Amino acid sequence: AGTDRIQLIQGDAGSGKSFLFETVGRAGTEGGVGLLVLVPQNKLMEEMAGRGLEMRSLASVLQAHGRSDGRARMSETLSTLMAGKIVVLEEASMVSSRQLAGLIDVVRAGGAAKLVLVGDVRQIASPSAGRPFALLQKAGMPTVRLAENRRQQTDTLREAASLAREGRIGDTVALLGERVCESADPAAAAVAQYLGLPTEERDRTALLTSGHVLREAVLGAVRDGLMAEGLLGPDAVTLRVWDNLNLTREELRQSRYWAEGMRLDIYRHQAGLVPGSYTVGATERGTGTVRLERDGHNRHFDPRSLHHAGQGAALAVPGEIEVREGDRLIFTGEDKTRGMTNGTAVTLDRIEGGTLHLSGRDRDHVIPPNDPMRERLGHGAVLNMHRAQGITVDRAITVMDSHDRLLNSQSLYYVLQTRAREDMTLHTDDRAGLVAAIESHRGDVPHALDLAPELSPSGGERFDPATGELAPAEVAAERAVSRDARLLDVMSAALQTIGKEEVTAAPVWLVPEPVAMVQVEPIAPSRKELEIEITRDFDMDM
Repeated sequence: AGTDRIQLIQGDAGSGKSFLFETVGRAGTEGGVGLLVLVPQNKLMEEMAGRGLEMRSLASVLQAHGRSDGRARMSETLSTLMAGKIVVLEEASMVSSRQLAGLIDVVRAGGAAKLVLVGDVRQIASPSAGRPFALLQKAGMPTVRLAENRRQQTDTLREAASLAREGRIGDTVALLGERVCESADPAAAAVAQYLGLPTEERDRTALLTSGHVLREAVLGAVRDGLMAEGLLGPDAVTLRVWDNLNLTREELRQSRYWAEGMRLDIYRHQAGLVPGSYTVGATERGTGTVRLERDGHNRHFDPRSLHHAGQGAALAVPGEIEVREGDRLIFTGEDKTRGMTNGTAVTLDRIEGGTLHLSGRDRDHVIPPNDPMRERLGHGAVLNMHRAQGITVDRAITVMDSHDRLLNSQSLYYVLQTRAREDMTLHTDDRAGLVAAIESHRGDVPHALDLAPELSPSGGERFDPATGELAPAEVAAERAVSRDARLLDVMSAALQTIGKEEVTAAPVWLVPEPVAMVQVEPIAPSRKELEIEITRDFDMDM
């Protein structure tokens, strides 16, 4: 409701955002106004399937109707998709500044009645540059807040979710009590708990981890247990697969992130490359170029020629997975012509002569030995938290390692804490160490205005390169006062020195004595260029 063309909804985890979409959709249908829901992850489309909503992935809409220069491509197809509709962007906190700018242009060109951004600033942010959803709220854009927790079904889980949102991790863990389990091998302990459940309870329980390394450990152990129980088939097929690296566009343009054996996937014409896959050969650090091979032809390529604002390119690393009948899998790529979308869950029902027969929620798939989609399959029995954001499960068994400095953040823990309706268990190697690690790491993604908050009309916090965090508001204010005080002290000292100098009127025919120069302690400019060392955990998109 309202006259604003763009509406923000800050929805806390579990506050019923999906239910809101259904309600608005029904009301819109009665009033003759359509509803289109866009999601940044295909996994969310699967999660929200069956609700009677018209849905698209954000990437597919931007690819079909946007351009690298930010202007939308006008077409009858776009008008049919959006004209007169309310367009809702779900999980808007995961969307980058460039994506949102492109979407606004597409929505305007498509003639949509309204754009509604729905998200939660406390959850995991976009891995790409910018956090527009949070910045729009900070700048004062009118925002509706959904705060009532409708997901968690017990008082303990509801209070734990509230404490986690406030960053009070120690209080959260204390409240959960025995639900937080400490052991030397938390992955093994989590798997033992899962395998100890009856079959019907396993189907209602999700295994979640904080990152890729823990996911692989839990996945291997749980598959060993299922094989021992005879729930996975005796025959195995080894698949060569490709996992996309989570790189920003600027990182993709730097050769130091490239290595021999990787694969470059191009989805649209750019930098002299046609759509398709290219094998990465030797890299020349001196020139910053790499060798690309395709169809027996080699060429030298400079990653810097990729447009800094462009999309449609990704680097992937090779790997192998073993699959058996009974395995739960997911697609890590897509083939729209066959209804295969990234993140869709399937089960491997049977293997016949190397051909994989998969069953999904909406359709079945047959993957023969020479099918390129075999390279875009991954195990789905265990999810890391970046893929789990936005999903809801009945029960959750989660695993975190106290030593994962980059992954142990308040935003990631908040997502972890709020996935389950009925119950959750957290396994870790060091309870106190994990609490300390999370409480010291908010999980902020720096924005350009964080490095130069004086350029922001609303002020702001300065990103601290020493900690990799945005300073808390009180600390940022204290630093600003301290900086101003130092500046005033230096100016005052200079003025006092000038005032104490003896001023003697010299005869005009005499050469005046040279005036001593006042040595003033130099002040670092407030907009100095910051040197930030970033240690990245290349968590695969799984």
